[in-house]
Amino acid sequence: MDSVVEWIERVRAQPLYAEVPTCPSDSKAAKDLVRSWKEIAEGVSRLGRTRRWRVIAALVGSDSVDDLQRVNRIVSRWPGSRATETLLRLAHDPREDVSERAWSSLAFQAGPSSLNFFRSVIQHPETSAKRRDDAIEFLADAFDMRKRHARFDEAVRLIAMGLDDPSPEVRWTSAFALGKLRARMARKALARHQDDPMVSERYGRVHAIVRAALKVIDHGGPYITPPYPFEQA
Repeated sequence: MDSVVEWIERVRAQPLYAEVPTCPSDSKAAKDLVRSWKEIAEGVSRLGRTRRWRVIAALVGSDSVDDLQRVNRIVSRWPGSRATETLLRLAHDPREDVSERAWSSLAFQAGPSSLNFFRSVIQHPETSAKRRDDAIEFLADAFDMRKRHARFDEAVRLIAMGLDDPSPEVRWTSAFALGKLRARMARKALARHQDDPMVSERYGRVHAIVRAALKVIDHGGPYITPPYPFEQA
């Protein structure tokens, strides 16, 4: 099979309950997929509901990172619990190129299952500090400029959990995100950390970003954050 587009057309032409042919996974198919993912998205979307999900199930079973990234792009456009379940499966992929795209899609989807996923990441003691940090960043990016979203307050509460994280990097990111979102409902939580003595090697002093966040929440204006450590030399 020379391309995944042709493969989709082959699936489309088969009887409804026929066996789905094996998804091409050679390098040429992967290259074709990178070039033509928009065509693939359109092709899959034109399929009937049952065939559409059979195609997605076959693609999700591929070992190709490109296949899985395109599944993310296609499914993130669709509403419903089945789309969320597919994104959650991708979110647990051990390859960051796959999982991080799914995390971003889940954050923008902002449904109950999506936010429960981020809650489990932020609260789970065995999750790495980097992943907890990433979870907060994805939520902040998704809800920036969406302050009237029905789940904005819930997202803020999740982000504010990071203020009590044992990692200064995560605490820094949480404070930065709350300031970015002008999250007034998190003001008291921020105020409790304005004397945090720890320093994030990656970002800088935690108390400095907490105070910057409090300032923008209280007084508005531009969000002037303290310099990163490498900018202080």
